Amino acid sequence: RDVAVLMRNMTNVKAYEEALAKEGVPYHVVSGSGFYQRNEVMWLSQILSSLVDESDDTAIVGALRSPIFTIDDETLTRISLEFGRGEGFWDALLRFRHAYEEGNLRWPNGESATRLYRAVDMMLRLRHLTTNATPLALTSAVVKITGFERKILAMPEGMDMALNLHKLLGIMEERESRLSSIYDVVSFLDDMSTGGSKEEELSVDDVSEDVVKIMTVHKSKGLEFPVVFVPECFNEVGKARQALTFDSQLGLRVKLGDLVYDDQNSSEICRVDSKNEVEEHGRCLYVALTRAEKYLVIVGALKCSKAKKQKKVEDVEEKASWGRWILNPFGVKCDETLYNGEVYQRKFLESNGARLDLRVYDVSDDHSDVTDSTFKDLDIIAKS
Repeated sequence: RDVAVLMRNMTNVKAYEEALAKEGVPYHVVSGSGFYQRNEVMWLSQILSSLVDESDDTAIVGALRSPIFTIDDETLTRISLEFGRGEGFWDALLRFRHAYEEGNLRWPNGESATRLYRAVDMMLRLRHLTTNATPLALTSAVVKITGFERKILAMPEGMDMALNLHKLLGIMEERESRLSSIYDVVSFLDDMSTGGSKEEELSVDDVSEDVVKIMTVHKSKGLEFPVVFVPECFNEVGKARQALTFDSQLGLRVKLGDLVYDDQNSSEICRVDSKNEVEEHGRCLYVALTRAEKYLVIVGALKCSKAKKQKKVEDVEEKASWGRWILNPFGVKCDETLYNGEVYQRKFLESNGARLDLRVYDVSDDHSDVTDSTFKDLDIIAKS
């Protein structure tokens, strides 16, 4: 209960969940959204929406992309390109199903085609139930036929997800008199998710408080913990990465792979976007560093290729990152520290009353007895 892991975003949260689970450390991922915005609730809502409205392309694609059906984007794009005729996506799926059954499908990946065929066939079976089954009975059938609960239980946060699934079924049962049709259920879930309902999610944390909490920095505002870990502190910031960037004065920039559309202002849009991102990261870092009551542990990794090692230190560009912003007041140059060839270093530093215990580990291929990673881990442990 004394330890929190604060993430800039939840992109890599699964890696931390798996590491804690492997070591037998109990943890709880604090959702950044309400009960009705939980993934498991949204997945079930999308499946139900896709069953009652075959023109709802968003719900159909969302349901198929979910971990319940696990259909990848490449397969869905192929369906649209090969079987889409300007009609709805469901019609394209039915044409695909017919081609599959007739043996007229020529796809390089037969496994993905088979998975999609089974998903469409399952959705057809469930769609037949919408005419006679009660909303609760249909939802229970969806959970059973798709293996919904079994699949979410296999996920790192599966117990919490299963608790929330049963809570949703309980809410539907309580409201059965008002949710007389599956259309009412879909409308209810949509209203709750977009209206920002304050319904609380359930978790194993409700039973046991003695867990490590994982949450976003934004979610931690106003909270304090005796020990705080802030990982991924050497991820670069200030570099425009978004596929879609819009500035009210400069216009629109779209970058998808090698395709770039930019209204002739690409470089300036990137510069402004990068400046805004750096400023936002500065505010976010301040929040992260001020959540610790006793100890603050800052962790990051810097890639150190052989080609980079051969460069002179002064020629190496130090890119902006949380870790470098923290180390600069202590006079630490990250690349110079990393390139000295030592396997392990430890330094005690002080600046303006702040004490820093800096630990650097070389875990590159040159030191395979430490690890087979090609990265250098930099642990910075600072007493708050």
